[in-house]
Amino acid sequence: MMWLRETPAAVIEACMAMLPRLEAEESVLAQNVVAMGSGTLPPEKSAQIGQAWQDAMASQGAPAATAARRPGHVDVPGLRSLGVTVRTVKGVKMWIPPDERP
Repeated sequence: MMWLRETPAAVIEACMAMLPRLEAEESVLAQNVVAMGSGTLPPEKSAQIGQAWQDAMASQGAPAATAARRPGHVDVPGLRSLGVTVRTVKGVKMWIPPDERP
């Protein structure tokens, strides 16, 4: 379990903290899938969920090759817009094995 040994504890703790939220999102998605498939939703709610799914598909396209997408770059505003808490830690250096370097 090399990844566990070499991953900073803060990263693992952040992932563990997000698990309940991710599980809740998956539960809501499953609920919406069943409701959409059963046809029991009011038309306006069905259209709202369908539009949200369409929007999600549109935003999942391949990222453009720009300087903002260079290896090692973190899109802090983008992460925050998704509800991810971002903290800057000064003076911390992570070792990256040579075979995993960009």
